[in-house]
Amino acid sequence: MIPKEFESTSKEALKTMNTLYDWLERGYVGILPMRSNGPLQWTKSRCNKQKHKRRNYKKACKRAEILLHLLDDEMVDEKQEINFSEHIVYPYQFKKLNGKMSLSNSDRLDLPTKPLLKTPEGILEAKQLTLILSHKEFLTITFEEPDLEVCIRT
Repeated sequence: MIPKEFESTSKEALKTMNTLYDWLERGYVGILPMRSNGPLQWTKSRCNKQKHKRRNYKKACKRAEILLHLLDDEMVDEKQEINFSEHIVYPYQFKKLNGKMSLSNSDRLDLPTKPLLKTPEGILEAKQLTLILSHKEFLTITFEEPDLEVCIRT
């Protein structure tokens, strides 16, 4: 599909490359770690005041793009995702209503749902993983760990 010889600035070459990138991108997804879902990194933060509570919850939901976009998406194989969830995130259940995310514990129905900001990061990342792995179009998945450092001592 790509011509053997072409100038990188030619319109034909750019059109061909864009078509190829679009095709490749359809089956590819990269996942970045979802560290610190909320804007708070420590309890002494000035943002950790009652008056900022609603804003903090809203920001946490906006940062959970994978959950917001894929939780009820028809491109996610529901049966496969349920199977993964039972093994990885059980007993946690995620719900989306009017653009807001919440979490409940299926083993403790007496407990109220929790806002996304109060959800442990490992559970958030695990749920995102179940959705990505169950997606019908993603054939290639990469995991990015920019904060992972490896030290080799000799």
